[in-house]
Formats: sequence, C-alpha cells, structure tokens
Amino acid sequence: MAEPDRPTKSKSKPGARSGEKKSLTGKIKSLASHSERPSAKAKKRLIESRIKGWLSWPLKDTPLQRWILLGFISALLALLLFPSILATTPDYKLGDVVSKDIKASQTFLVEDQVSTEERRKEAETRQLTVYDFDDWLGESIINRVRQAFGLVRTRPLVWGGKLHEPGADVEPLDPSLAKEEEMALKAEFQALMGTEIKESDWQLLKKAMFSSDIEEAIVDLLSDVLWLEIVPDRERLLLEEDQGIVIRTISNNSERVARDLYPILSPKSAELRIRSQALSLNLNPPNLNRLLRPMVARLAVELLRPNLTPNRHETERRRKEARESVKPVYYRVMRGEMVAREGQIVTHQILARLKKETETKPAQLPWLRVLGMFFLLVVFFRSLYLPNLFSHTNRRIENKDLVFVYCTILLVFVLSRLIQPPIVELARSWGIDDFHVLSGALPVAAGAMLVCVFLGLETALLTGLVLSFLAAHLAEFRLEAFVLYLASSLVGARSILNLRHRGTSLKAGLMAGLVAMVIALAIRLSVTDVISLATVAGVSAALWGGFLSGVIVSGLIPLVEIIFGYTTDFKLLEMANLDQPVLKELLFQAPGSYHHSIVVGNMVEAAAESIGANPLLAKVAAYYHDVGKIPKPQYFIENQLSGENRHEKLAPSMSALILIAHVKRGVEIAKEAKLGRRIEDIIAQHHGTSLIKFFYDKALNAKCEKEQVKEEDFRYPGPKPQTKEAGLVMLADQVEAATKSLSEPTPSRVQGLVQKIINGNFSDDQLSDCQLTLSDLHAIAKSFNQVLNGIFHQRVAYPEPPTKSSSTKRKTNGDSDPKRTDKDGTGPERDSKEGGDNLKRLGIS
Repeated sequence: MAEPDRPTKSKSKPGARSGEKKSLTGKIKSLASHSERPSAKAKKRLIESRIKGWLSWPLKDTPLQRWILLGFISALLALLLFPSILATTPDYKLGDVVSKDIKASQTFLVEDQVSTEERRKEAETRQLTVYDFDDWLGESIINRVRQAFGLVRTRPLVWGGKLHEPGADVEPLDPSLAKEEEMALKAEFQALMGTEIKESDWQLLKKAMFSSDIEEAIVDLLSDVLWLEIVPDRERLLLEEDQGIVIRTISNNSERVARDLYPILSPKSAELRIRSQALSLNLNPPNLNRLLRPMVARLAVELLRPNLTPNRHETERRRKEARESVKPVYYRVMRGEMVAREGQIVTHQILARLKKETETKPAQLPWLRVLGMFFLLVVFFRSLYLPNLFSHTNRRIENKDLVFVYCTILLVFVLSRLIQPPIVELARSWGIDDFHVLSGALPVAAGAMLVCVFLGLETALLTGLVLSFLAAHLAEFRLEAFVLYLASSLVGARSILNLRHRGTSLKAGLMAGLVAMVIALAIRLSVTDVISLATVAGVSAALWGGFLSGVIVSGLIPLVEIIFGYTTDFKLLEMANLDQPVLKELLFQAPGSYHHSIVVGNMVEAAAESIGANPLLAKVAAYYHDVGKIPKPQYFIENQLSGENRHEKLAPSMSALILIAHVKRGVEIAKEAKLGRRIEDIIAQHHGTSLIKFFYDKALNAKCEKEQVKEEDFRYPGPKPQTKEAGLVMLADQVEAATKSLSEPTPSRVQGLVQKIINGNFSDDQLSDCQLTLSDLHAIAKSFNQVLNGIFHQRVAYPEPPTKSSSTKRKTNGDSDPKRTDKDGTGPERDSKEGGDNLKRLGIS
C-alpha cells in the first residue's frame, strides 16, 4: 500500500545557496505582489465560476427556485403589458390650462353626465312608492281579544271580597288575597289585549261579568274596519295620487297598483267609523247598555292599528335599481380627434374626455390592474407543472424546462410588442381605421411551436394559451383575436410535433398561417358584408404571422439545443453517426459490446416503427446503452475474446456490483459527452430492476442458505423503463444477448426464446411503466423475429476439397466459421443446457 505524500528535504549544493540568497528578495517581492493582486487567469477563473454559479442557480430543481422564477416572469410580463405605468402624466383639474394638444389615441366613448343624470332622475320619479298591506293584522287583534276574554271567563273572579265562580254564592274571603288575585288577572288581561284598561272600564267589565256580548261587539267593530286599508299618514299618501302606489300584500307577497287613493282610511277616519257604529249596539245586561257602548268603542279604538304602511327600504331599493338600469348616454370621440387644445381651460366636458383618454391608454393603467394581471399570470404559469397533467407521459417538468418556457413566452411577447407599432403605422398609411385588423401578423404561434419541439404537445398547449391571452391584450382583449392566436398556436404545434427535417418548422408555420387566415376572413365577414382593403390586409397579415412563426422557430431550435441541452431529432441524427468519439471508444475498448449495440439498434428501430414509437431515438439510445462497459470491458462476456472469465475469481456479490455499476457509469459518460437527458434516461432504465439471476443462483449455491442472500442486492437499481423506447432497448438487449447462446438458432428456437424473454419481463413487472400494450408486445416479438432470422439465416453448405486425412476434415454449416460446439464437442449436450446458458448470458450482459 502506497504511503501518503510527505514533504521531503531537498539537498542542494553549497554553490546554489548564494543564488538562492540573491533571488530571495525577488521571491519576496513576487509573493507580495501575488498576495496584493491575483493573477489575470485567477481573476478570469473566478469570474467564470461566479457567472456559472449565477446562471445555474435558477435551474436548481427546488420549490423555492420555482416560485421565484414564477413570480419574476409574472411580474415582468405584467409590467410589459403596461409599460408606461411608471411614467408620470399631467393630472388636469377643473380650471387648469391645457399645456399641449392632446389627440385621441383611439376611438372611445365619453359619457354625457348631464343627460345621463336627467334620465336617471326621471327613472327614479317614475318608480311608485311601495306600501305593505298587513292582511293578518285584523285577525291577529281579534284573536288577542278572544284570548283575553276567554282567560277571564275560565278563571275565578274576585267579587264582593269573595273568591267564587261567576254567579255563585260563597262565603267572603280575605279582602287582601282577593285584591292580589284580581290585580294579577287584570295584568294578564291587559297583556293579551295589548292595551291598558282603565280602572272604571275594568269595574264595568266585572259588573257585566265579561259577557260574550261585549267580546263580540268589540270583534265586530274591529272587523268592519281592519279589513279595509288604513294608512298612518293620509296626507302624505295623497301626494302620490298623480302616479299611484304599489300595494304589496304581506301574506302572499302579491302586488297591485292603486291609482284611486281616496278609499284608503286614515286612523282618525277609522276611529269615527267605529264610534258611529258603536251607537247602535245592544249589550247585556240592558241596565248597563248605556255605559257599555262608549267603553266598547273606546276599547276598539285603542286596539285599532294602521295596516297599510310605507316601505321606505323597498321603495329606495327599487328606485336605485331603476336608476342603475338607465344606461349612460355616450357620445363618440374618433381616433385622431382633438380631445383638448393647448391653452384651453379645462371644463367638465373636456375633463371627462381627458379622463377617458387616460383610461384607454396603457400608460395610465393603475397599479391595481397590474397586480391583478400579475396574479392571473401566476395562475397560468403554475398550471405549467401541475403534477397530474403529465402523468400519462411519465415526464416531470423540471426547473430547466420552466426557464425555457418562461424565456420563450417572454421572447415571443416582446417580439409581438415590438412588431405592433410598425403594424399600427402601416394600417394608418393604408387608411385602415381599425389597426387591429393587422394584429394577425404577430408571431404568437412561434411560442407553442418551439415548446412543442422540446417538451411535447401538452406543455405547448398551455404555452399557447398564455401567449394568446397576452397577445389578445395587445388587441384590446378582443375575443376574436384570442381565438385566432390560440387556433394558430395549436395547429402549428401539432404540425411540428414530429420534427424530422429542417423544413418541417416552415411547413408548420405555413399551416398555422393558413388556419389564422381562415379565421381572420371569417371574423371580417362577420362584421362586414363586403371584401374591402381591411379584409384583404387582415387575411394577408394572418398568413404572414404564421409563416413568420415558422421562420423564428427554425432559427431558434439550434440555439435552444445549445443553451438548454435538449435533444431533438436533428441532434439524434448527429449522434447516430458511428464516428462519434464515444462510439469509437466503445469500438476500441469493448468491440463485442459495440457490435451488440449495433444489432440492438437495428432491432429497436424496426420494432419502434411497428408500435408508433420514435425509431430514431430508440436506435440512438441502443447505440449508447452499453457505454458504461468501456472502463471494464473484460468483465462482460461479449468482450472476453481470450476466453478468460474474470468473474470466476470474484464472489457473486462483487460480480453483481460490477454489472450494476456499468449502468451508473454509462449515465456519467453520457452526461460528460452531453448526449442529452433522453439518452441518459434510457441508459439508466435499460435494465430496469431486473434480477441478475446467474450470480444470484451462484450466490445461493455458495451460501447454501437463502436467508443469507438478499435478492435486492442482485437487482439493478432501476428505474423501470418509463417510455416505449426504453422498454424496446431493454427487450432487444436481452433478446440479442440470449440468441447468441443458441447452438442452432433456427426460426422456431429464436421465436420461442424471444417470446420467453418478453413474457419473463412482463411477469417480472418490468414493463408496467412504459405504456407498452399487449398488442405492442406482439408486434415487438414479430419484428425481433424478422431481424434475428435475417441475421441467423441458413446458408448453403459449400463442398470442401478432399484432404489426405479424414480425421482433420472440417465440417461446415454453410458459414465461413465452423459450427459452434461445446467444450466436449457434443452439440446435443449443449442444447440440453440451453436454458441455463440463457440465464448465464442474461446475467452478465
């Protein structure tokens, strides 16, 4: 074992000491200068490291970075939507002098406040006053009268100082007790009646024994009046006689309009009516009739209540609704019309025009609107990485992807805003009043198309939605503009989904432009019935906007590949070149693994086409899936050309660790070579969590005790294949390795072996995450059989020239190589051990 480095003493000659002393001053000065000021290279490295750290910080995949990125891009876009909010403009008031001419930047409507207020007051005056008619009031008062009289008649009365039933003769009781009982009874009677009873009336009622005649007389007097309408203030009511009133019955909430208000009684009129009717009453006992009539009238008047009362709250509510229902009166101010001239005094009308002009200009939007837009954008961008949105794609949105999407949205929106002023000037020069006709020329579809190339159609859909919303704001939030942008974005993204050629982006942009052109034509025809210059210009602008989006995407794809490290089909085509440094190193260091990878690439390419996967991605991933074998090629059987098996000297657990390590090392090599995330994922997944069965069985036989050997120690760490391409590479890798162990690879044997390996992976749950269906597995097996049968096809046996010794005669199987035999030279015995050899081959490949 090597010892650690230690400082050693240098043996210098005596003559050298003088030279060292002479240069001592120079060294001290040099050290001082270095300590004071770092070298230029050190500064450069320091600056580069800091810049690299700053650039990589937002890409860290943590929730904090995500929210910071989200908040930053939302705030930036909100400010870009209203760029002039930070600018200060004059705030004119009544009586101020206008400092410069102000023209309307666009056509708008200004409210005529005087006319509007007149109409609203008129609507208020037309609204009738609401009165509530309590039709239950009479019945309620009558019920109280009956309950009060019933109470007294059902209880003993105090009469002559004795407690007795009415009409009975009993001995007198204690006067004090009788008085207390009477006072309590009177209090209850008054409570039920709802009015105070005079002592004289109480004594009179006692004399009349609270007869039912008195009760019925009070009820009749009240019934005749309470069923009529009694208002508390009839003079105020008569002020409404020109229009009438609305009478709302409380019991059923029905309403009616009363124009004739004279039949409605006042409390005084109702009282006179009761007293006049009481004069004709005949009450028992007759000797008290003269005294009972005024008492009955007096009690009825005291119980009388108005049943028609004004409902001020409901009246005000209805008048408010009537006022609000009146639409404001507007007059139109055309774009370019003078709002205020220099030197004018600000009047109410000019002030209203100035305020409206200020409201319509983005530069004068309040901060509250910016804040609302900020939160709206936060909601939009948060939806870009919802957990369940990409569950079927088995792909997780990372911070790098979010940065790419945010930068794309920001870039496209800034381009659209920069293009808008020239469009406005062009529309004015052509005499087109509505410059938004040319808004289809904005390259909004470029954002969704560019995102679709790298992140798929789902993320492109959300990106197109956000960009369409932002761009529609530039067109005054017009719904037709939003529909045009969104439709062109979706069509463009769908058309560029399978990017195979450089011209595909231009074709996709052209398709987006054609769709936008159709929508623009439909919009123009819906608002006008003639083909005008504005219609032709709008349709042409929409076509140009889509084509411009394709040009922008075509130019940005290589730049995005370099900056964000994405892998497109263009890059895959470059990686498929066998002259790549990684593949050359694999060829020189592990030639067996190299040829194995080439065959696997051919197998997965054919299979991918049959199941609708990406053939180019599958083939390139197969070329690189075993690059992790480069550091230790001799530990894998296809590279053991000398016949020496190094695993014979190792423990099974160590052999398993070496095999497992080639996956991790392969991912590291792929990262160093910048092969891209998709290739790295397939390298990490091409063995899944499968069991290295050969060494697992060997470990069991060596230990002789199952509990001492853990199965998870002999499984690859995974993850399982997450995509169809990864599943194809896994199956092809095992199938190609296993077929080499067949002594006679006939089509039937190859077919059986392929089916056995696919079934084994299926039963081992290795294909549960890669979206391969049973029909896909059948198509894969069929494709593998075709490729392998082409490799192991039968050849014609060429005759050999006769030799002198028959013992040295070589038998051929129609190939340039001799037929494979076992070490014993017995082919059938090799066939009998075919299953075990398959497991061995799968275990160490």
